[in-house]
Amino acid sequence: MDEKLLYLVIGWVLGLFGPIITTFIQRIYQRDDIKRGIINELKEVHVRMALLVFNLSKKDGSCSKALLTWLRPFIKEYDDTHPDVTLTQMIDKMLGYKEEDIAAAITIMRDNPQQPSYFKSYKLHFLDAHIQSLSIFNIDFQRKIIEIKNRISLLNEEIELFQFYFAKTFDNNVSAENHKIIVKNIDDNARNVKNQLIRIIKDISNLISDGKRG
Repeated sequence: MDEKLLYLVIGWVLGLFGPIITTFIQRIYQRDDIKRGIINELKEVHVRMALLVFNLSKKDGSCSKALLTWLRPFIKEYDDTHPDVTLTQMIDKMLGYKEEDIAAAITIMRDNPQQPSYFKSYKLHFLDAHIQSLSIFNIDFQRKIIEIKNRISLLNEEIELFQFYFAKTFDNNVSAENHKIIVKNIDDNARNVKNQLIRIIKDISNLISDGKRG
């Protein structure tokens, strides 16, 4: 083939497929950026969720070595970004106790996590802003993200229910009997919230682990 003709063909091919190749490369970079943003947001969320699980477990007396061991990596991640917080040291100290001594220590340090400052809805601003872009990911990733998002939506409904019951505890028109019922509802709601938190934390952790392997 004539050299000039060859260059002409190459130029024609590049002109024809160049935009497609450029779009493909941009799509890869966009996908990586969006995935990184989603994962980082979920990482921050599941660390905050672990803190609430820790506080709720102190309240209901369900702290155990197994739970503290599971929570420790999340608490440490929080401590690493908050130098003034030393929850990891507290957990390490309790892990050195016997099981029955952990319960006694929790009783002493117990505060009241059942208040609005603890029960706040979890927002996924980055994910919500890029929800239409999920189609660029594989089906498995899309499914896991949507499942986590749906679980967080259900969790937020439980949190709103708690806020409703909590507000009722300040209603002077509520009878003593109804007040007891409301307090019980708050305790039941707290358990539901904790169980949902643990499930979501595990789902997010699995998603992050899958991402590292991928």
